[in-house]
Amino acid sequence: MSKNRVLPVSLALSVLLLPVCQNESFAISFKKPSLKMPSMKMPTMKMPSVPFMGKKKQAPAESGGGKGSAETEAESASEGAEKEKPASAESKAPAGGAEEVKAQESKAAPETKGGKASGEDLKPAPAGEAVEASQTTGKEGEGKKADAEAKGEGEKGEKGEKGEGEEKARVFRPGIDKPVDEAEKLEESEYQDEQEEKKKKALLQELLAPELPIEERDPERFYKEAMALSKQKQYKEALIKLNKALALKPLYWEAQHQGAVIMHLQGRNKEAIERYKYIVHKKPDYLEARINLGSLLTQEGDYAGAEEQYLAALNHNFYLVSAHYNLANLYVKQDKLNQAIKELKTCLKMQPHNAWAHNNLGVIYQKRNYLEEAAEEFLRALNLEPANKTFEANLNMVRQQLKKKPTRA
Repeated sequence: MSKNRVLPVSLALSVLLLPVCQNESFAISFKKPSLKMPSMKMPTMKMPSVPFMGKKKQAPAESGGGKGSAETEAESASEGAEKEKPASAESKAPAGGAEEVKAQESKAAPETKGGKASGEDLKPAPAGEAVEASQTTGKEGEGKKADAEAKGEGEKGEKGEKGEGEEKARVFRPGIDKPVDEAEKLEESEYQDEQEEKKKKALLQELLAPELPIEERDPERFYKEAMALSKQKQYKEALIKLNKALALKPLYWEAQHQGAVIMHLQGRNKEAIERYKYIVHKKPDYLEARINLGSLLTQEGDYAGAEEQYLAALNHNFYLVSAHYNLANLYVKQDKLNQAIKELKTCLKMQPHNAWAHNNLGVIYQKRNYLEEAAEEFLRALNLEPANKTFEANLNMVRQQLKKKPTRA
């Protein structure tokens, strides 16, 4: 029985409390780096606490309780101690037991009460002044921030407007415009790839298409049929045949020209002009197209454009009589009679039997009141074409004028 006697109470308590004390000390050492005293937070607070302001404005004679700044510091320390966990107090408790812990808590209670009493004796006026000052400085800071933010937003808005204006001014057209940055280069590359893919598909479709009969693959056949239909004034059917010929041979310039001629005959002058311009652009030496284009431009009142086409044709071939003849008629409409006479005489040197050139030259002489020369030209024209009533009428009119003209003595 003597071996199994009970241990003393103090020893038993120390043994039982040892694991707890060890765990608590571990917890305290872990939490200490994260603890922050209230006094450290006070300068960053917008509304300072009364003890902080009392400490700053306190006078020893007016305190009433006779306690100095040491008591206010004790108050802040006691407030921080109250916020900590109860476990921190228990960890510092000695191994004597719970009675000693209670004794320490009873000693700390009067100190906190005293601190609170001293804080109540402070005058609130200085604190109010400090609060107003802090509020005004806060408003000034907020106003500066707002101004800075407004300036930043204004600059961003201006940059955004400029950027939008630049984007609107620059509209990239792949295949037409030259790329200037990486995005446009990428878009151009995608466009080229797409075009290559279309060409490959068209070629594959052409290879896989069923073979047409020989007569259906001959553009010359469709062109001849279109010419025959044009003579019969079946212009719509003629254009269908020409389109078939051009589908087989896109650069079939005779078919292109005949299509423009049919449009001209149909009164579709604007379309005919565009077709003629396309032909002379792709094939500048197609002189017949230039002559017809000049004639259409003269009809539309574009004398400068018509003269340009006639002169371009003569630059390719000076001996082109139709160009000289049409250019002379254009000069007559512009009342440039000397230039018209020059062109008609050039035409007659190359084609002396051109009846209309003699007739037009006679008309110019009649306008200038050269009646004998006019009658001579009309007579030559009539001799070349005796059945032409226009030449006969012009000759008779000039002869009557000659009869009325007084003879020289």
